Amino acid sequence: TSPTPITPQVHIFRLKVSNETYSHISNPVRIYLAYNIDTSDFITVTHDYPEGWNLASCPVDPVLSAIPSTVFAGSVPGTCYRFTGVYEQVGEITPGGGYWIRFPSNTTVTFFGLPVLEQTYQVAEGWNLIGGISEAFSMEDFNDPNGIIVAGTTYGYNLSYALSDVIQPGLSYW
Repeated sequence: TSPTPITPQVHIFRLKVSNETYSHISNPVRIYLAYNIDTSDFITVTHDYPEGWNLASCPVDPVLSAIPSTVFAGSVPGTCYRFTGVYEQVGEITPGGGYWIRFPSNTTVTFFGLPVLEQTYQVAEGWNLIGGISEAFSMEDFNDPNGIIVAGTTYGYNLSYALSDVIQPGLSYW
């Protein structure tokens, strides 16, 4: 559901910044609210990640932040990578994207946001990293018009690689 327009509201505030030697109060800042977001469409998805490196995904469209250390609360900052032929550090999470991310200890992550019920993946010949969405789906349901995906070659990772034929929310797969 898209946000619905409401009667615009204006909120005015001042920001105070100070320390032992400096103090400053900003000029008035105006924030205009013109939409009401219906949170009844939001969902939570919880996943347990073991200590160490994990293949993970964000199974919702997050509402608070797309920064990896916020989406994957409890992860080690700066350890989120995607694969596009080479590993690239990620500054912003894409729902349903596949990522390597490291947790310093066993961690339960609760994802909160709008459901992601379908995803278009850009895949190329060779290895691709794809992530789960809000509901599990079978690789048999994966629409691959170019025949790039080789049946029986989808691998998940849970301290070691394992074949998988189902893509689960919160996880990524090769």
